[in-house]
Amino acid sequence: MSDMERDDELDHMLARSFGPPDSAAGHGESIEPSSGFATSVMERVREEAAAVAALGPIRFPWRRAVPGICMVVLAVAVCATLLTLASIGAAHLASHAILSATAQGSHGVVAEWTDVATRLHLGWLGIGVLIALVPFRLSRGLMAGQQRT
Repeated sequence: MSDMERDDELDHMLARSFGPPDSAAGHGESIEPSSGFATSVMERVREEAAAVAALGPIRFPWRRAVPGICMVVLAVAVCATLLTLASIGAAHLASHAILSATAQGSHGVVAEWTDVATRLHLGWLGIGVLIALVPFRLSRGLMAGQQRT
């Protein structure tokens, strides 16, 4: 049953129970607010609004936010360092491979590349970059999913 059907059913039941007097139905009087009801409610609403306005704006909880901000800064610094080291290593690997390819031909290039990649720890740098970027992408994906709904 949809929300609209439930609302229509509820309206029908309320009209049947509390509607105008109906001689056939035998139901009694209609319900109406007392004469000063709307005025007293609006006065109370204004009092609540004035009390909330007197408190002032809500302060940002810096004490709780600072650790998270520090972790984000640290993660960005680690990502930047890993990317810098990886790009330096890749440039060194490429230059070394080009020099070795011209010196000894193309048959030993793959062995030279793997040797240099192992010495520069490019595998570990790649794993570090993935470890740093996966939570970032995951959180962005989760936030995008919440905004759609």
